[in-house]
Amino acid sequence: MFGREKVECPGCKKVFRKKDMKTQCKDAKGRNSKYYNQYSCADCCVKKSTINVKADAEEDAEDEKISLWKAKCDPENVDFARCSDKLSRLFQEWDDLFWKRSDTRSRLGQAEINVIDATNILDDYTVANRRTSLLGVAWDLLDESYKSRPGYQTAVAEKGRIEASLNDLDRAITKNRDEILKEIGRIEENGNKEPDGKAESNVKRLQNLMDNTISEVINRAEQHSSNWQTKRDGIKEPVEQNNDNSFCDNCGKSLRPTAKFCGSCGTSVP
Repeated sequence: MFGREKVECPGCKKVFRKKDMKTQCKDAKGRNSKYYNQYSCADCCVKKSTINVKADAEEDAEDEKISLWKAKCDPENVDFARCSDKLSRLFQEWDDLFWKRSDTRSRLGQAEINVIDATNILDDYTVANRRTSLLGVAWDLLDESYKSRPGYQTAVAEKGRIEASLNDLDRAITKNRDEILKEIGRIEENGNKEPDGKAESNVKRLQNLMDNTISEVINRAEQHSSNWQTKRDGIKEPVEQNNDNSFCDNCGKSLRPTAKFCGSCGTSVP
């Protein structure tokens, strides 16, 4: 019998019951595994094929190159001048596409939950007709009558729409990635020289960025100074006291500005 039959795993060479083994498995990237057409254990069933291992190595090398050049295209990087305008634009598109794909995957997860909720036919049965509910559930599962419900059709349609959008984003990301690698290859092959006499375009772009940053700092400083002066003008300055007092020629005592005689010795004030 199938359950008792034992088979040797082609990967690890261990013997398992056939019912505990798997076949037609996919690897982590959804491609046919190494033992796709054979029965193998759960661990070996998802191993990459030799072709996929080579493809993954090439893809990993390309991803590493993309990450390296993405860092170079950061305006704060010392190698920013080596990044072309086109490559900077492609990396901006790269970030936007990945953000959209992440958001779309989240919406797809919720759409799948909505389809499951719409398939829950037990909600249509109450305790009052409990005797017939089990038969009704079994019948609905067999003839799939729940698929004709408006709620289920709406949920499935929304799920399909999001899946189509996700597929479009995957194709756009693949195209964007190919264009990035092509532009990187052009820059490396041409010794970082821009076509059509634009070798200094990136240097000028960096200079403009620095000029704009300096201008922004100056504008903020002037705005801060203006605000400080406005607040200062609103403060009432204290009245200066008249400290130009005269002194008595006879005894040297201080005299009031309007005094005609010294209050200490009585000497007349000129």
